[in-house]
Amino acid sequence: LRSLESAGVVELRHGSGTYVSPGAFRLIVANPTAVPTEQQRRELLHAREVLEPAIAAEAARHRTPAHADALADAAEHAVRDVLPDDHVSFHVLVARATGNVALVEVVEGLLAARRGAHERTRSAIADRTEDREQHRAIAAAVAAGDADAAERLMRDHLRWLAASGR
Repeated sequence: LRSLESAGVVELRHGSGTYVSPGAFRLIVANPTAVPTEQQRRELLHAREVLEPAIAAEAARHRTPAHADALADAAEHAVRDVLPDDHVSFHVLVARATGNVALVEVVEGLLAARRGAHERTRSAIADRTEDREQHRAIAAAVAAGDADAAERLMRDHLRWLAASGR
């Protein structure tokens, strides 16, 4: 039951019972108990490099003004030491801008599989200003509907992150 709770499939309420959560209806569920090996971490990074640039291009084609605003706001979070409790990853917001729930779940799954590594290394990025500038550029390309630029900028950003050890 704890594993199902970690996966967002059920909700355990002390003294009340076990309830099916909205996460039970996801198409793609990450394994929150997995601890990726170094090879798996490299493969996850590679998967992101293959998928997320195409997702950014799709976001540029389908974004709404609300998506553009959310991306612009999230880009500013790159320089913060502490993220707000309601923080949603910039990369998840890019996927949301596609309007395709399966793509959102794919990105959430890829990020969830690396969450521990991400949390440990976020503070180790020496140049958070560069991270923010890259997020701003991606957000601007998506907002402008420039699919080619959004794809290229996301690819460059993910390669920069990989070189930074993220």
